[in-house]
Amino acid sequence: MKLRRCRFLQMSTGAAAWVYAPQAAAFRQGISELRRMAVPVALLLAAGAPAAAQPPEDFYRGKTVSLLIGTQPGGAYDGYARLLGRHIGRHIPGAPLVVVQNMPGAASLVLANYLHTAAPRDGLAFGAVQRGMPLNPLYSGGGDRYDATRFTWIGSISSETGVLLAMSRAGLRSFADLFDKELIVGAEGGGTSDSELFARLTNAVLGTRARIVTGYKGSADVVLAIEKGEVNGTFVGGWMGLRDKASPWLASGAAKLLVQLAVRPDPMFPDVPVIMDFARDDRQRQILRLAFTAQLWGRPYVAPPDLPPERAQALRDAFQATMRDPAFIAEAKKLGFDIGPLSGEEMVGLIAGLYASPADIIEATRAAFRGERK
Repeated sequence: MKLRRCRFLQMSTGAAAWVYAPQAAAFRQGISELRRMAVPVALLLAAGAPAAAQPPEDFYRGKTVSLLIGTQPGGAYDGYARLLGRHIGRHIPGAPLVVVQNMPGAASLVLANYLHTAAPRDGLAFGAVQRGMPLNPLYSGGGDRYDATRFTWIGSISSETGVLLAMSRAGLRSFADLFDKELIVGAEGGGTSDSELFARLTNAVLGTRARIVTGYKGSADVVLAIEKGEVNGTFVGGWMGLRDKASPWLASGAAKLLVQLAVRPDPMFPDVPVIMDFARDDRQRQILRLAFTAQLWGRPYVAPPDLPPERAQALRDAFQATMRDPAFIAEAKKLGFDIGPLSGEEMVGLIAGLYASPADIIEATRAAFRGERK
């Protein structure tokens, strides 16, 4: 395109003016329009800037954060979450109001799917899920619409140590006896309870002889069946749920703990072996590790994927600060709640490592939970 030359004329005011029109007039009009647009465009750009650019304190101030619980009211998961809800708001920048709500269903699967697919990804919602939820896609591969490695893991209030409890009347002196002698154990029905899954897996992987009587409506009914003599023991995913009832039995010698269902020993049970000690080869160790690592995050908390990084960090820092808060610790002690936190960053590393397990180990673990040996 050929450019047309223009001449300048110095005016008496000292300003330069275009003397070649109509191009000069059109140019002046265009500049004027751009100047008038400058302020509104700047305002629009500011308004449309990502909210994540706000410092967390400015974002959270005056807001409400929802703490959702994936279980029914009552019970340990609910109790722990409500305890956290009463204290964590002080430690989130801007001190937002924290409102606790229940969203139960399918062992917290309903809440997990909501957080992954429907919840706003702005840092105003996080949830308390059951410990099996992070690995559920590995264990079952069905019913879940989430990728556990993409969640924003906030942390866990405590670990859980599973145990195998046996009544002394069954005649087993140690876990090693279970390879040769049968133990009748009670389990909640439905095929998804720790009491049934852990019994199946232990039999399938190690060759133990636990005979499973299932169909009980809940753990309280299993305990009642033990008292009536219908069964002589039970596998439990968390000692805390059995502690109050079982402690007198242990103290009197009426019952004993045969093994810890965990990947590392709990100092609370110095004389009880860990199930990992009974693995005979590396394959068995890998299966048991995949099955029982979830005990390390006994009370996990999680936010949706893709949170603005500074808000994700603010929630994680607030969680850790709450775990050190004297008021929180004092109330937990009053309620009889154990505190042994795991950070969100630690959870991310553990979960990623388990999802990187070899495909044959994942399939063998799934089969073992079904009671099949592979």
